[in-house]
Amino acid sequence: MSRRAPTGRPAREMGWVYTLHLLPPYPADAEPGQQQAKHYTGWTKSLTQRLADHATGRRDAGRLMQVQHQAGGTFILVSVEPGTRDRETQLKERGASRRCGICMVMRIKGMAL
Repeated sequence: MSRRAPTGRPAREMGWVYTLHLLPPYPADAEPGQQQAKHYTGWTKSLTQRLADHATGRRDAGRLMQVQHQAGGTFILVSVEPGTRDRETQLKERGASRRCGICMVMRIKGMAL
């Protein structure tokens, strides 16, 4: 559950909540200590169509995924679960690195993220 008090009516429409691990993180040329985007979490009713939109950098596929595509980057689907937009918000608040299998393995092996 979210630590924030819900605002408005709860989301009832079910879909898919998913997290993508960006390869390489965006922007790839960021200086050490500067912020990079390593994950994208989203919600959709049609997962296959949404992933295709992300892969092609379509205009309505989310700004981060557009610029990732333009920079020549790609992604790996690391988690999918049924849920509402409220669940998407909860996962975004918690940060994706904690539940990303790729990041977990890299931490265990002592590799740089």
